[in-house]
Formats: sequence, structure tokens, C-alpha cells
Amino acid sequence: MVIKIKSIIFALLAAIFYAINIPISKVLLNSIGSTMLALIFKI
Repeated sequence: MVIKIKSIIFALLAAIFYAINIPISKVLLNSIGSTMLALIFKI
């Protein structure tokens, strides 16, 4: 039962982070060049 609840929480967190990632990436692409953004995520 504990494993089921933990897996549900992880699935919800993954969905939330995925949903947040899209608007943040659009803002970053508008304010930072794509090369600089690639360097940030490379580190």
C-alpha cells in the first residue's frame, strides 16, 4: 500500500514539473539565446 501511494505521488510530481516546464522554457527562450540556454543546461 505504501509503494502504491509513493508511486502516485511521484507520478503527480512528474506531471506537475512537466506542466511547469513548458511556460518556463518559453520565457527563457524569449529572454535568453538558444546557445546560452544550451550552455546553462549542459552544466
